[in-house]
Amino acid sequence: MINMQTRYKINTPDVIYENVDNEVLIIEFNTGNYYSLNNSGADIWELLAAGTTEARIIQIIGKKYNSGNEEVQPAVDNLINELVEEKLIVPIKTEGNDAVNSVEMDISPPSIDLAFESPTLQKFSDMQELLLLDPIHEVDETGWPAPKKD
Repeated sequence: MINMQTRYKINTPDVIYENVDNEVLIIEFNTGNYYSLNNSGADIWELLAAGTTEARIIQIIGKKYNSGNEEVQPAVDNLINELVEEKLIVPIKTEGNDAVNSVEMDISPPSIDLAFESPTLQKFSDMQELLLLDPIHEVDETGWPAPKKD
């Protein structure tokens, strides 16, 4: 079970993402895999990226999709576990009561009734070779164009 007060961040610089029309496209540079999250998954990703706790994510998603915590919580748990397993997000280490500012999405009632669907992380590996060929991956801590020394 995930600690409901844990906050996460995107595992940069190994991971980049872009939200296009409520679809989050994610690239993990170490493996060359890329991923897609739609609808509630995209909403959850944006909240995770903003440093929102899982407990608050469940409240926000439940309100946005007019669903109860009993439906939303297992879906959020599963997605977070999968994102951590794929090394797309990592927990934020905080000391004591250190607060992390989080940006929260507008949760005013939607103009249409949105049905909650459990988020699905779609994983693609068909472009691994191309993504791993990129010379930007072979750099040291200073970044491009300083190549790693063997």
